[in-house]
Amino acid sequence: EEAGVSHVDWTARKEVEGNTPVLHLRLEPAPGLPFGEEEAGRRIHQALRRLDQGWADMEDMAGLRPLRVTFLPAGSFDRYTARKVAEGAELAHLKPVHMNATDAVITALQDTRPVEDLVTG
Repeated sequence: EEAGVSHVDWTARKEVEGNTPVLHLRLEPAPGLPFGEEEAGRRIHQALRRLDQGWADMEDMAGLRPLRVTFLPAGSFDRYTARKVAEGAELAHLKPVHMNATDAVITALQDTRPVEDLVTG
């Protein structure tokens, strides 16, 4: 929110690239967002620097920029929710967790097939 990157929803988790831990933020940008992943990543990184001294120290002291931003396709979270409803999920399981989603959730969010194809297979 502090970064001014309007979005529908998001999920983030710790991942490893090579031997380096990163925070991989996947978000569905709001329709009409006037910039892409690179600018979103820059804005979010700067906001994290302002909000968290430890985050700023990672870059200042160690030269690390451990944030990765990936845009999800439009409708990702709606398709995910529709799929869960069709599978009979309980209300508490309709939205993916924001932190440390499983590989299955990440894969489902990236799936652009129509909901009826997602449910039948």
